[in-house]
Amino acid sequence: MKMFYRKAMATAVISGLCLFAGGNPALAAEDSRSQPENALNPAASDPVRDTAGSVQAGGKSANIASSGEASFSPCLLNLKNYRLSDAIAEECLREAETSEASPELLYTVGIWYINGEHDLFVNIAPDERKARHFLYNAAKKGHRDAREAYVITQMNRKANDGVDTKSVAENFLKEMAADTADDGYLRYVTTLKAVHRLKKEDADRVKAMADNDDFKAAFVYADILQSSTGSMKSQADVNKAMKEAEHYYNRVLMHYRDRQDEEARSYVARVYWNLIAYYVKLSQIDQYHEQSQKAVISYLEILAKMGDLIAASNLAVSLHVGDWGVHDDDAAYAWTTWVRKCAPGSIYSQGLKRVSRDLTLKVPVEEMDRRRAKAGEYTRDAICLEKNLPVRPGDMPEGLSAPAEGAGVSDNSPESAGGK
Repeated sequence: MKMFYRKAMATAVISGLCLFAGGNPALAAEDSRSQPENALNPAASDPVRDTAGSVQAGGKSANIASSGEASFSPCLLNLKNYRLSDAIAEECLREAETSEASPELLYTVGIWYINGEHDLFVNIAPDERKARHFLYNAAKKGHRDAREAYVITQMNRKANDGVDTKSVAENFLKEMAADTADDGYLRYVTTLKAVHRLKKEDADRVKAMADNDDFKAAFVYADILQSSTGSMKSQADVNKAMKEAEHYYNRVLMHYRDRQDEEARSYVARVYWNLIAYYVKLSQIDQYHEQSQKAVISYLEILAKMGDLIAASNLAVSLHVGDWGVHDDDAAYAWTTWVRKCAPGSIYSQGLKRVSRDLTLKVPVEEMDRRRAKAGEYTRDAICLEKNLPVRPGDMPEGLSAPAEGAGVSDNSPESAGGK
């Protein structure tokens, strides 16, 4: 379960402004004198309140890949109001194949096919060809997130099926370079980083923006610094880069600490997931092993209290099995119970069934009473952001099943012919 966090990192790569992945986290870090300062310090007296105020940062909700009005699309309207089911998924795939399909719908279906969409009532397997098809069509209709996702997933792809996706990705990248929107340049730079084309002059420009109190740029620059450590051979260089990255991460956290909007939640969560990626890698070095384990648990707890279901689930499992040097079944029970109450029937809840069983079966009654009474102490400040959507009337979930083979993709799109 140590690498469970990667699912969240993969989600960040393909959703929202900037495809912010953690890159290659550092292999080493500062000694005790360079511990994360201020908001980044996992040893803060009240990590949630000290770092992010009452900001809520959460796991990806559920069905729609990014925010937007859903009223124009029957599929998106259903996804907004009801639990994803086989019937709704099939309707969405049919609607996505029509000429009237909205960019948001095309992007949503494309994202389903990148990593797969797994829910209690539907199982859509990852499919690179289908993801490519829908992302391309969404991007051609002007969806900026789809354009970025297409470039990142296709730029370095080896064409083994006769489809030249790289030239299409190159054209999209040129469009991104010409994007004059407020966030256009940062989108472009983070995409360049993701496809390993970032130049020093671009990084320098982002740093200048960050130093001019552009806090989105501050995150991008910190992310660039953290990623750059993966190719560094000198311990001193790694230490210096991460020290600077932590400075900019801290500025981001302090800027968003009093806000509760979606943008604030997103940036705060990205900072902590990046730090988790860093400390996961750092924990492999004996000198920093214990320090890193404590940091991972602390940051997972911060994210969990902010409503991140992936973090809460990972925290529950880690505390139960002692992955990060802490074995605490009372806390594991508390977080398992919280996740299952916050998101009943979800993939997160289903994934904790075994842990829940281990924590309750053959446990003496007195011990369980004590554990239940104590649970609230661990999750008292946790905020549940999940919308527990109802099953649509008439839908009859029959367990996990998948759309028919080949459903949802035609072979006559411009992209399927090479993107011309």
